[in-house]
Amino acid sequence: MRSFIRGCWRLIKLYFIWVGALVTIMSILLTMSLSSLDLSMFSEDDEKPLLIPATSGLVEVELSGTVYERYDYRGPSALFNFLNDSELLKSYKNLKEQLQLLQSNSAIEGVLFHVRPNFYIHSNYAMDLLAEFKLLAEKKPVYFFGALLQDGTNYLMSDAREIILAPGGALRLPSPIMAQLLLGKVMERFGVGLEVIKAGHYKNFVLHLDEVDPANKRQMLSVYDSYLKVLSDYMKEARLDLQATPPITTELIDEWFRQSDYGAQEALRHQLVTQVGHLQPFKDQVANETSLPWYKVEEVDLDKWTQHAVHQKIMEMDEPQPQAGNSSAHWQTAAEIQPQSSAQLSAPMTTPSSYSAPTIEDKPVSWFRRLWSQDDKTKIQPDSLGYLSFYGTIMLENGESSTHTITERQVEQQVDVMLEYEHVKAVVIRINSPGGGVLASELIWSEIKRLSAQKPTVAYIDNMAASGGYYIATATNQIVARPTAITGSIGVLLIRPHIAGLAKNYGIKMDLTTRQNYADIFDPTQKLSTTTKAYLQQSVQDSYNLFLGRVAENRDMTQQQVHERLAQGRIWTGEQAHQVDLIDILGNRRDAFKVAKQLAGLDPLELYPVEFARKKIDFLKICLASLSDCLRMLQSSSRLPTNQAQFTETFLFAPKTLSLTASAWRAAHQQVRQKSTELIQAHLYLALPFSYLSP
Repeated sequence: MRSFIRGCWRLIKLYFIWVGALVTIMSILLTMSLSSLDLSMFSEDDEKPLLIPATSGLVEVELSGTVYERYDYRGPSALFNFLNDSELLKSYKNLKEQLQLLQSNSAIEGVLFHVRPNFYIHSNYAMDLLAEFKLLAEKKPVYFFGALLQDGTNYLMSDAREIILAPGGALRLPSPIMAQLLLGKVMERFGVGLEVIKAGHYKNFVLHLDEVDPANKRQMLSVYDSYLKVLSDYMKEARLDLQATPPITTELIDEWFRQSDYGAQEALRHQLVTQVGHLQPFKDQVANETSLPWYKVEEVDLDKWTQHAVHQKIMEMDEPQPQAGNSSAHWQTAAEIQPQSSAQLSAPMTTPSSYSAPTIEDKPVSWFRRLWSQDDKTKIQPDSLGYLSFYGTIMLENGESSTHTITERQVEQQVDVMLEYEHVKAVVIRINSPGGGVLASELIWSEIKRLSAQKPTVAYIDNMAASGGYYIATATNQIVARPTAITGSIGVLLIRPHIAGLAKNYGIKMDLTTRQNYADIFDPTQKLSTTTKAYLQQSVQDSYNLFLGRVAENRDMTQQQVHERLAQGRIWTGEQAHQVDLIDILGNRRDAFKVAKQLAGLDPLELYPVEFARKKIDFLKICLASLSDCLRMLQSSSRLPTNQAQFTETFLFAPKTLSLTASAWRAAHQQVRQKSTELIQAHLYLALPFSYLSP
C-alpha cells in the first residue's frame, strides 16, 4: 500500500512538473509575442479615455528625462524594458516621431514645450533635431518654458516664438572645461610615483604631475576652440535670422558661449530668452489672444482629433471638402528624395544653412518576424544594411567584461553573423570608445578587417573614438564622424606606479625569486632600472609602429607622414580630423547609412531594412536547460535545513562552535530562500532567446 501511494505521488509530481514546463514555455512564447507589440497600449495613462476636441487647440508637451540615442528595434527584452521603464530616460527616436506627429496635425494651432529641470539632451542629438523643430516652427507657433534650460535644449528652442525662463531659473550653454589636477608634489611627499613610458609626445595629455607641457596646452586649447566653434556656428545659423530688437549678432553669440552660465534676468538681458515669468500666466495670455483652449498632448487622441476638428470646421464654415493632395502637411516620400552625388557625400557637413523636410530613414527589421525566418536558408531575403554598435573600453576577454567593454569575442560573434547574412550588403559600425589595450585593439581590428574584405563597412564615430577606438575604425572602408566627436590620440602609453619613496622611508622590501632578466617590473618598491626601461620603451615603440601602419594603410599615407602630421598622441575634434584627412566625411548616423548604400551600389532612393547581429540559438534546448536548472534549484532550496540542529549536523564539522539564536537562524534561512528565488528568476530571464549581441 505504501509503495502504491508513493507511486501515485510520483505520478502527481511528474504531472505538475510537465504542467510547469508547459506553462513556462507558453509564458516565454507570450513574452516573445508581446515584445513585437507596441507595449505603450498597456500604460497607465491610456486607461483614461482620450479627448477628441471638436475644434482646433493648443498643445502642451512635457520634456523630461535624459534623451538617449540608440538604433531602436524590438527584441525579446522589450517587455522587460517596459516593466522596468524609467521616467529618467527618453528615446531620441520617440521624441523625433512626436515632433513629426505635431507637424502633421492640422488641428494644433500652437505647441508649448514644458522643459522639466531633469530634461537633458546632448548638443549632438539636439543638432540632429534642428530640422524637425524648424519645420514645426514654420507651420505653427512654438513656445518654450523651463526653470533650467541646459546644453542641447538651447538649440531646440532656437526658432521658438517665445522662450520663457522661470524667475530664479538658470540657462546653461554647452561650454566644456578641460581641467587637470596636478598631484606630483603630493605624490612625491608620500613616496609614490608614476613611471610613464610612451610613444608620442602628446600621449600623456591627462597625466601631467607637476605642470602641463606648453605644447600639450596648445593642443588642448586648439581642440577646445574647434569644439566651441562647431557649437557656436550651429547657434548662429539658427538664431541670426530671428527678428529681435536689438538684433542678435555673431559677436553676441560668441559672448554667450564665453560666459555659458546665466541667471534668469541676465539671460533676458543677453537675449537668450524673450521673457521671465511663470507658466500658467503665459498660457492664459496665449489662450486669450488666440481664443483656443490648451490640452496636454498625452490626453488627446491626435489622429482622431485632426479629422474631427477639420470636419467640424468645414461644417461650421460651410466650406467644400478639400481634395486629396491639397493638405498643407506634405511629407517627402522615398521617390521625392534626391540622390546625393559622390562629391556631396565626400564634402564636409557644415552648419545647417538650409532645412528641408526630414527624409525617411531605413527601418530595423521586426524582431518577431525575423525570429522564425532567420534559419530559413531557402527564403529569399531583401537587400539590407547591417548595423553594429561597439561602446566602452577595449579589453581582452575576461570574466569581468560587460556591456561597457569591447572584446574580441564580442566583435567576432557579430562579424560572423553579418557574414552569414548574405542579404546584408554593407555594414555601419558605430564606435564610441576612449580606447584600451593594444593587443585587444589589434585583434578587434583583424575581425573588422575580415568583415571589410567581404562587405563594404563604414565606421561611424558618435562621440569619441580615440586611441584604440580609432585603431579599430581604420579597418573599415570609410570613416564618418560628428564634427564634435573626439578622435585621434594615435600613440601608445604604458604607466607603472611605484612606492619607492614610501618603501625606503618605512623599510619595505620585496624579494623576487626568478630567472627573468626584467624582474624589477614586478617590484613596485623600486623604480625601473635603465635596462628594463629601455626594454619597455622598445615594446611600446613596436606597438606604436604597428598602430602607425594600420592608420597609414587606411589613410593612404606613409608611416612617416602619419607620425609627423596625425600621430604622436594628438587629439582632434571631428572637424579638425576632417581637415587633416584623419576621417572621410563629417556627419551623423544617417550620413553613415548613405555612405554605406553608395559603397554597396544600392539605390539611394530606396529604403532598406537594417539588420543587427543575431545570435543563433537552439530555442528548445535553451528552454529545457533553463527549466531543468530551475527545477534543480527548487529541489535544492526545498531541501535546505529547516532548523539549527539540521544545519549543524549537515554543514559543520564541530557543531558546538555554532551559536545562532532562533531569530538569527530564521533570518539566515529566509535570506538563502530569497537568493534561490532570485536565481530562479534569473534562469527564466536567460531562457529567452536574446537575438542581439551589441551593447
